[in-house]
Amino acid sequence: MARGRPTGFGCIVYAYLSYIDDGGFMDDPVDNNKPPTFWQMLHSVMAAAFGVQSGKNRARDFSHGKPSHFVMLGILFTAVFALTLFGIVKLVVYLAGI
Repeated sequence: MARGRPTGFGCIVYAYLSYIDDGGFMDDPVDNNKPPTFWQMLHSVMAAAFGVQSGKNRARDFSHGKPSHFVMLGILFTAVFALTLFGIVKLVVYLAGI
């Protein structure tokens, strides 16, 4: 599969996260000596989960972030995502009467 811009749902996530990176509502002042904030780490985990992490954020995460924080957020995000999907499926099955 060729690398480049994602397609389908990944394209929507890519556009949204690019908006945030290009001066959206999470545009924090750049301070290269500070570790990433909780919101920056959550943004990085979500972007990585959908495969649209920017090079700038990845460099920041590897140079200033603690791996344990990203692992914990990744596990939490995965659990919440899986439980959300499970809940949606249960709701659809209930409403379908199956």
